[in-house]
Order: sequence, then C-alpha cells, then structure tokens
Amino acid sequence: MNGEDTAAAWARARATGDLRLAPTDAAPPGMRRLVGPDPGPVWALPELPEGASPRTVTDLGLPLSTLERPTESAQVLACALRCCWPSPQEPIWPGRPARLDDVISMYLQVNRGKTADYARRAVLPALRRLDWTAWLQYRSGAELVRLGPQVGAWNDFDLNTLRDLWRMMPVPEGSGGHA
Repeated sequence: MNGEDTAAAWARARATGDLRLAPTDAAPPGMRRLVGPDPGPVWALPELPEGASPRTVTDLGLPLSTLERPTESAQVLACALRCCWPSPQEPIWPGRPARLDDVISMYLQVNRGKTADYARRAVLPALRRLDWTAWLQYRSGAELVRLGPQVGAWNDFDLNTLRDLWRMMPVPEGSGGHA
C-alpha cells in the first residue's frame, strides 16, 4: 500500500469509524485487519494507543462511537455479548450468531419486572444504534444478532473486565446451564 492509498484509507476511517476491505487487501499502517465470521469483506479498525481518551480519538480525527440512550444501549450490548460469546475462555471475536429472541429474553432476565412488549421496544432501537456504531451487527427484520467489528478491537484489559461481566450475567434461557 502506497502513501496515497494509506491517506485515502485513513480519510475513509475518519469519515466512518471503520473501513471495509476486500478479503485480499492488507490493512493500512496503524490499522488492525479484522476478519469477520463470514467470507467476504474484512474490517480495518484504527489501532488506538492503550487507554486512549475521547480527546485522543478527536485529535486523530476519528468519529466517537457515542450512542443515544447509553444505559439502555449498554444493557443490550451486554445481553448480546452474553448470548454471542459462548465462553469467556474463547476469543470474543467473531463469536457466534444469537437469535433475536434470545437477546430479548436475556434483556428480560436482566430487567426483571419488564414486559415482553417493553423489552422488544427497548431492544430493537438499541440494536439499530449498536449496529450503526459497529458494536453489533443487526438488520431490521433479521432474526440474528452478531458481534460487530468494534468488539474485535477490545484489548486484553477490556476483555478481562468483560469476562467478569460475562460471569455475572444470567445464563441464557434454553442453554442447558451453559452458553
């Protein structure tokens, strides 16, 4: 990849936050190549310095992955992680697809006292927000939720925290005691 190609790739990453590549393309310097669960495009994500703050992201000209309704979005992300990550001893990326109904069921387990209608009205918009920011992959009308490329960029410190969260979450219903 020459300097012009690298500059163009970084410009696209600054505009969108992540970059899709052909399966045979190398990631530009300073980006991590992330192969997804299906054959086809791969992602290139900017490699940020360990502990990079939002200011660092802004200084690099990259978009922040801010979400509306962050608490609800974080709960849905946690529920999807618990359903899509079979075991904390395994790599988190690419995980496995989870049924939409399993993610909604997990949300109900975490938010006891909520109705199924409330859960669906909360989960679906959160899934769309998380898909837009590449934390999860979900398309309206689809019955599957997948982990997004942003999840694959988590470092070891983040993953240790997530392993603790995974262990604190309820076991998904219908998993036979394990996920």
